[in-house]
Amino acid sequence: MGSGDDPEAFLVTFERVATATRWPLEHWVTLLAPYLTGPAQKAYRNLDPQSALDYAQVKEAILDQTGVSPETFRQRLRHAHYPQGAWLRAVAQQIRDNCERWLEPGKHTSAQVAECIALVQLWDRGYGQPLSRRGSPTPLRRSWGGCPEGVGKRRRLRSGTTGGPDFE
Repeated sequence: MGSGDDPEAFLVTFERVATATRWPLEHWVTLLAPYLTGPAQKAYRNLDPQSALDYAQVKEAILDQTGVSPETFRQRLRHAHYPQGAWLRAVAQQIRDNCERWLEPGKHTSAQVAECIALVQLWDRGYGQPLSRRGSPTPLRRSWGGCPEGVGKRRRLRSGTTGGPDFE
């Protein structure tokens, strides 16, 4: 994988080839590692020796190093524009993929997923303000980094406000 390659596309292609050829999962890292360059190679090199043998941890490190995170997919979902005449099945699949990559339902309970969606709805409507990158983490964000900065911060609307939200 070169520095100009899309890390997601590269890993998806690798996984599809590995699955189609029935390579054992425990061999995936040893088959992938020689093809890593640039930031992906750095991510792999920075893992401890035990973690460097686990494909899921290697993949997570590569995506993290290259700036791909659940927030990336939330942003893609929020700002996606679909061309007129696009195939509905393809659009639906893209929406589903972005939702799954953002919410990571395999890692979180349905209650956590629902809470995040509810908090994001409030946040997107102006009923929350993002924390700075160094802001204190909320309980939700400590247990799950899939929600955007500031989501879940406890605030109350002041009574009698007009215009935009006014917080205590």
